[in-house]
Amino acid sequence: SRNRLFEPEKAFLTFVSKLRKSTDIFEKEFFWEEIHKELKDIPFDAFANRWLEEKKEKVRPSTIDFYRPVVKVNLTPFFGSRKLKTIDYSLCKKYVGKKQAEGRLSNRTIGYHVMVLSMIFKEAIKEGYLKQNPAQYVDRPKAERKRFEILTPEEMPRFLDCADPHY
Repeated sequence: SRNRLFEPEKAFLTFVSKLRKSTDIFEKEFFWEEIHKELKDIPFDAFANRWLEEKKEKVRPSTIDFYRPVVKVNLTPFFGSRKLKTIDYSLCKKYVGKKQAEGRLSNRTIGYHVMVLSMIFKEAIKEGYLKQNPAQYVDRPKAERKRFEILTPEEMPRFLDCADPHY
C-alpha cells in the first residue's frame, strides 16, 4: 500500500520527531535560565570587591596592587551601590568624562580603569548578573604622546659645562 513507509524513512521521521521534542525541551530550559538570570541582582560595590578577592588567587600580587586602587579608590566611589543591571553604556561613558574633567589622571590611566571595569562586567556576565558588558564599547581616551626635546649641537656644550664632572 502507498501509506506504508520503508524502514529507513520511518527511522528518519522518528529521529526528526525526537529531535523536535528535545529542541523544545532545550528551548524551555534555556528560557527558564534566562528568566532566572533576570532575577539575580547585586550592587556594584559588593560584586567588584568580590571580584577583586577572587582575582587574588589567579594573578600576581603586583597585579592585585594595580587593580585594588582602581576598584576601591575610583570605580567603587563612582558606581557605588547601584545595582549591576542598572549600569549602562552612558553611565560608563560619564565615568570616563568625569575622570578626564578632574584632570588628575592621564588618559592612559583612565583607559586602564575602563579595562578593569570591563573585566568586572565580563565576570558578571559569566555569573548571570548581566547579559552584556556596558563598558565594552566605551572608547578609551587616547594616550598623550610625550614629545621629548632634544638638545641641539649648540646647546650640548653648555649642558656639559653645567653637569657634574663625575658623570
